Amino acid sequence: SALRTLLNTELPVVAAATRFIEEPPGPPVRATLVAKITATEAETQQAAVAAIKKFIASVAGVVDIYQSDEANIGRVHYRFDHVAAAKLGVSPAAVQQVFAMLDGRYEITEFLARDAVEYTPMLLTFPSEQLQSPNFINTVTVMNNVGEAIPLQSVITLTHEARPSTVYFEDAQSLSYVTAEVENRSIVYVTIEIIKRLLRGELSGYLVTDWNLWGLQLTTEDGE
Repeated sequence: SALRTLLNTELPVVAAATRFIEEPPGPPVRATLVAKITATEAETQQAAVAAIKKFIASVAGVVDIYQSDEANIGRVHYRFDHVAAAKLGVSPAAVQQVFAMLDGRYEITEFLARDAVEYTPMLLTFPSEQLQSPNFINTVTVMNNVGEAIPLQSVITLTHEARPSTVYFEDAQSLSYVTAEVENRSIVYVTIEIIKRLLRGELSGYLVTDWNLWGLQLTTEDGE
């Protein structure tokens, strides 16, 4: 408690990106307070995670709230443009070879020595300084069917997307976690309060349609 207060006072920017990991009571679990959220549709699940995370934050004693899939990572997606490639005479295999070199896995031959007994492949790749450039694809070419160098970007469409850094599943169903620690209060009373408030309909936009000691089923206003 004192450390949280000190960090929030003296280093608020650092505090916003800091999680305090505590040894939870009882058997090993992810955190003292754990909510597992699952839904049929990914969008419904993400909306529920955001709502429940905000709801839990309003409960007295709850600190260090964390969402398992909030740390998205960027991904670049390259799609082969069949129409453009056909016009320019570029084959999918030629593009695959270029991307294999980007990963450093394009094998061109095997190194053979008189006394060698182990398999030693020779790999062709691009210089590391070129790969580190975010615009490297603008400088790479691919050979077409008549030996002409065609810019790789001419036959590739590029998109950027964000995806969770970690995805969890339970019983083949996508699962999200909202976890937290409890400060100056018993986890038992915190859990009881959360259940009671959910049953009273305090989670805006959601209605509890079924529940037992193992979990609650909530339905949105749209019937999800």
